[in-house]
Amino acid sequence: MLYELLSKHPDFWTLGGEGHAHIEGVKGLKPDYENRLSNRLKAENLTNQTGSAVLENFLLDMRDDKGRMLKDMAHGPNHFRFLEKTPKNALRIPFFDVLFKEARFVWLQRAPRGNISSIIDAWRSGKFVTYRDLPGWRTLPWSLALIEEWPALKTAPLGLIATQQWLSINNQIAADLRQLPANRWLSVRYEDVLADTPTSIKRILDFAEVDPKAFPQEALTGTIAPSQYTLTAPDKEKWRRNAPDMAPHFADVDAATALFEEMIS
Repeated sequence: MLYELLSKHPDFWTLGGEGHAHIEGVKGLKPDYENRLSNRLKAENLTNQTGSAVLENFLLDMRDDKGRMLKDMAHGPNHFRFLEKTPKNALRIPFFDVLFKEARFVWLQRAPRGNISSIIDAWRSGKFVTYRDLPGWRTLPWSLALIEEWPALKTAPLGLIATQQWLSINNQIAADLRQLPANRWLSVRYEDVLADTPTSIKRILDFAEVDPKAFPQEALTGTIAPSQYTLTAPDKEKWRRNAPDMAPHFADVDAATALFEEMIS
């Protein structure tokens, strides 16, 4: 939702969607379940070959706010701000920190109960399967980002799998962002974006150093359109339908949330 809203700014260029194949289509960057178990990519995974291949893949699909493709332009811009949102990239911050030395990172945080509930819904829907061939995996096909802890979850209930995904990814984000200067990352709350969209958008645009006045104001009026990946309409109480699956893990989630709050306060 936030990505699709920000992509309306004329200074942002995007891939038009998520960039899974742009990265995992490069030899050596896809999980092989042996040498690399997960979507985690570090600085050492960036070589001249992998870096050039990723950049080439990005440029082939780069488009402006009107959907015009960079590859089709006789004279493209000399520079632009690349806006990217692929959930797996939450585990690849060190990789992109080296690939794009001026990169800035927006950590979009959501109340954990709603976030984990949506992860459960995504798994059950079967629409977000990412890896069907995990060795020894005995439950629903793996969905969403692949975390390093997956081998220990082969017989785990879905509530634990979803909770562990949330914990692993957010803990990794926090650890990686701590290694960056404070002016290169920004924490944004999903609930704040919904409650006061104009203020949240301006805050992000200021952080990205693009002109807030160039943002189409009509995009900020009325109800924000749900993301193309949304299963059901936003509802702050819908997490309760999955509460029985999540309840055994609330203590771990609340403890992690307290640490994140301390980090961004």
